[in-house]
Amino acid sequence: MLHGMEAYVQVFESVLGMALGTWFTDLGLGSDLSDLYWRYKGSPWFERLVMMEMIRLSSIPRVQNGFDAPSTPFLAVNRIDSVKVPSFDLKGQKLGIEVRFDLEGMGLWEHVLSVFVSTPEQLARDREQARFHNDKIKRIEGEYAKRE
Repeated sequence: MLHGMEAYVQVFESVLGMALGTWFTDLGLGSDLSDLYWRYKGSPWFERLVMMEMIRLSSIPRVQNGFDAPSTPFLAVNRIDSVKVPSFDLKGQKLGIEVRFDLEGMGLWEHVLSVFVSTPEQLARDREQARFHNDKIKRIEGEYAKRE
């Protein structure tokens, strides 16, 4: 089990690496990083767009399944100070992203995140599968709701 900063790093990398619309229990979870990568690869806009995505993930709370109180996917991030992508080269489908965050109770924190980037084919396949299973879950929930 991970503790402390190792746990935070894993959360940040997992949230950024899970493409929006691919988690079957909640299609609204995830990030647009993979989509941004393929659309803006090589563009000077990419870093700014990734920074905006991180700001969204650290500032817009949502209620997640199984939790009563809304929270943000980037729980302890107070501010995104900087985001740099030194290279667009993927290593094992992972992109290195240099970040500087202001973390709750810790202050400024710098790290290189290694974020999984899905291919366009993986995105299409995973979103289709997630929608299929999500529809199935909703249909079953609807059947149980009718019985009550």
